[in-house]
Amino acid sequence: MTTSDHAADTGLHVDISWTVADAKAFATVVLASQMAVVGRPKTHWSMVARVVVAVLAGGPVLALTHSAASASLASLVGVIAVIAGQWSTYFDNRVPNFVEVLHARDPDAYAPYKITLTQDALLDLREGRTARVELRTCKHVTRSEGIIFVWLNHSDAIGIPDRCFADSAAADAFVAALNARMAAAKL
Repeated sequence: MTTSDHAADTGLHVDISWTVADAKAFATVVLASQMAVVGRPKTHWSMVARVVVAVLAGGPVLALTHSAASASLASLVGVIAVIAGQWSTYFDNRVPNFVEVLHARDPDAYAPYKITLTQDALLDLREGRTARVELRTCKHVTRSEGIIFVWLNHSDAIGIPDRCFADSAAADAFVAALNARMAAAKL
């Protein structure tokens, strides 16, 4: 039996199209999961070290000018430069409305595709190619923010918006079948 025959036989396929709201919800949940795995960056000590160096930079100015006011001003300017550099790096690495911009500028990033659930795999069918994800390798399934998440590991998931199903009963049936087939595949 071919995959298309099997999909027609079971009816466990869904046409996926992403809205900006879907993409934002998916990105939010996956990013939170990734941050839980990676953890928050610990740059606060390097920031403290840079501030200390900036404050200590006032010492040579004091030695050269013999003016406490000039040394204090040099230290203050150094601290302000360190803080401004830290904030500019933060803002340069953060794109406001990232998902909206990506959705608008790269239509292929959110092109429609089809997900088919077979007895032992999820098939991602798009633009003439098929990606196969073995169900035995999937970790678990969750639902959040109107998205079904099929977790491939602790930080990466396949997303299926609930609204792509005919109704909530169809989405529930898909999740139930997915969970049952994942459990069977792991035996």
